[in-house]
Amino acid sequence: MKFGREIFRLATARHTPLLAVAIGGAAGAVLRHLTMQAFESQIPAILACNIAASALIGFVLGIRERVNKHVNHMMTTGFCGGLSVFSGISKNSVHALQSGDFPLLSLDVAGNFALCLLAVHLGTTLALRFMSAHDRRKAARQ
Repeated sequence: MKFGREIFRLATARHTPLLAVAIGGAAGAVLRHLTMQAFESQIPAILACNIAASALIGFVLGIRERVNKHVNHMMTTGFCGGLSVFSGISKNSVHALQSGDFPLLSLDVAGNFALCLLAVHLGTTLALRFMSAHDRRKAARQ
């Protein structure tokens, strides 16, 4: 546990923004790999990764003014960048297009786009509600 705290301290230090992104990216990529292994098909695995990354980006955007900028970059550029897989959508879309599976192509592209937009919105809404409740509890203590 001490090692993890030391990595977090290094990642959030003023002089190490690239390390913060690298640590977040590595963690996101590992989670993406594990998610891809957990599903039988790449299409739902990619969708799950993209929705999770979009929701987290929405949440971080909602609290960004209260989070260290390096933590923000570690989570958005790093972790979410490592977790989300636009290249996977592109690969699946080209495969569906080449095989003439236009319903799958439409569902994959539209589903990823619509559900990820919804996830960003829900993540931001959740963050704002979380921060509002936190502010109310803090004001009540004072």
